[in-house]
Parts: sequence; structure tokens; C-alpha cells
Amino acid sequence: MPDQSISQVRTPNRPRRSKGTGPPPTASPDAGCSARPVPPGSSSGRPAGPWDMRRRPRVPPLASVGDSQVLFHVKHQPGITQPLHARGHLIAFDLAPGAGRKEAAALLRRWSDTARRLMAGEPSAQDDTGWPTTPAPPP
Repeated sequence: MPDQSISQVRTPNRPRRSKGTGPPPTASPDAGCSARPVPPGSSSGRPAGPWDMRRRPRVPPLASVGDSQVLFHVKHQPGITQPLHARGHLIAFDLAPGAGRKEAAALLRRWSDTARRLMAGEPSAQDDTGWPTTPAPPP
């Protein structure tokens, strides 16, 4: 196999031009243009499409956060493509000494029920954090 180093690679014969002079006067009007389609919203003058990177993504107004309900038991995992949530829980745990499979399963069922309720716009039924689930009345 012949050596393919840079010095031996052949390039097609092209007319040379000086920097900054543009295409040669005999070039076609499309010289230097790509044959690939131009995405909408670029300098082509066509209307912008959904992938136009210059447009900022639509951000929902803050008042609309948590104003809708989302089903929990659906085909795909809920909460990823739906609107922003108004409530949520952050969880971490170590099983207590003596807790086994039965207790861990009960804990996960409670968490699943809590997730279902939160996604329906309801407060959680259990108070696993030690904080009240409803706001205290003003003094």
C-alpha cells in the first residue's frame, strides 16, 4: 500500500486566487455555495422553523406553573415532557435497622401514591418530612 502522508496526497487542479479577491470573474453565480438545503430562519429569507437557534424557547409565565394536572399511570414516565410542577419532594433514605423487603415495598408504594397525588395537583397524604402538608393559619 502506498504511503498516504500529506505530502503525497493529490489535490484536484483548481484555479488559484489571491486572498480577498473573491471568485474568479468566470465563475458561476453559485460559486462557493453549498448544495445542502438552508434551514428555515437562516439568512435564506424563509420563515423560521422549530429548530431555529436564534429564537429563544417559549418560557411559560410563572403564574401558569402548576395550573394543570397530569395523569400518573400512563404509557411513558410522566413528568418529563409535561409543564413545570408547582410541588415536589426530594427524597433520600437509609433503611432503619431491622427494616426489610416488606417495609421498603410499603415505603415505595407510599412514594408512588405521593407522586400520583402531586402530579394531580393535590397535596401529599402523608407527612413523611415532619413538615405540615397544609400551611399554618396566620397568627
